[in-house]
Amino acid sequence: MCNIEVFKTIIDEISRKAKEGRNLEYPEGSIGVTSLIYCPLKVRFREEHPEIEADSLEIDDGFYFEKEVKEALLSLWGAKRVRLEEELPYKSDKGLKINGHLDIAIIGKKKVIGLELKNMKLAYHNLPYDSVPEEAKFIADPELVKRISIPENYMLQAKIQKYLLEQKYSPKPVEHYLFIKTMVKLNGSGLKKVFIIRKTEENITREELETLIEKFMEDETPRYPWECGFCPYRKAGICEGMENTETLKVPTEELPEPVQEALEEYLLLNSRIKDLEDYLKKELKGRNIEIANGNGRPKTIGYMEKTKYDWDLQKIFQLLGDNILDYVTVNWRKREDLEMVLAERVALSEVRTTKRVLEWKGLN
Repeated sequence: MCNIEVFKTIIDEISRKAKEGRNLEYPEGSIGVTSLIYCPLKVRFREEHPEIEADSLEIDDGFYFEKEVKEALLSLWGAKRVRLEEELPYKSDKGLKINGHLDIAIIGKKKVIGLELKNMKLAYHNLPYDSVPEEAKFIADPELVKRISIPENYMLQAKIQKYLLEQKYSPKPVEHYLFIKTMVKLNGSGLKKVFIIRKTEENITREELETLIEKFMEDETPRYPWECGFCPYRKAGICEGMENTETLKVPTEELPEPVQEALEEYLLLNSRIKDLEDYLKKELKGRNIEIANGNGRPKTIGYMEKTKYDWDLQKIFQLLGDNILDYVTVNWRKREDLEMVLAERVALSEVRTTKRVLEWKGLN
């Protein structure tokens, strides 16, 4: 039997080497761009608990990706033109100092190019069928790139970096890119690893940046619903976390064109699926068939016999007592009736806890 501790030691060393040399310095009283756009509490917790760090294989992969790209650029153009962790200072009207660190700045005679490096698990997209060849290593066509879902926090960071880079090197022209390594699911080819090169065409104004800074200074709630779930300070018990499940109904016409196209196709296909299913229900007439689904595995569709049970819950309760709670949950169809009955006896807060979560709701 292999010694698991040996592999744990190997994995720990891989993680250590990934972070090796990664130590960004911030002048006293200043924060980075990433601190500005995420939960403000993390800045304080980072100072109070330097021993707590986020740790995951995805983070390690991101550090290794950064090292690979930086070494490649230094090899191509040298340290005179390629500046790593380029500092982007900014002094707010409200007194807060920003000291951004751009992953890479390439200083040319006629313009400056900024690169922010990202290593994503998976990129969702609305790419046309066969638009990306199986042998392709990167996607750079702007018309295709805009069909790939890039996290809004990445986009915000990119806009701020672009603005700060312009302020630093004005009047020299500036270009900013997100350089992403990720996986995409291609029709007929399964998952494929590619580079995505996305030019930052969006801009942020000084007024908008000052608004972000004001919110950072006055509002300590998380900026994104998913932050608390990944926060090392919550996992360590330093912070209880905060609910942030605010959702907004977005008018369809305000969505990007590729998203509108995806919605139209979604509605059309959903309607078509319902029509086809109604037709198959009538034609199969109580029969079922076995077909190969998208991944080649057999799947049975049609009419299948299913066993249903009517349970004597009163008898089960007599047999199991309190242990019944391990097997029985509240009937969601009777939830409102249950609330009315309980509210006559106790405050509902005594018999239930409440939490808000974001869940996807599609047409089916």
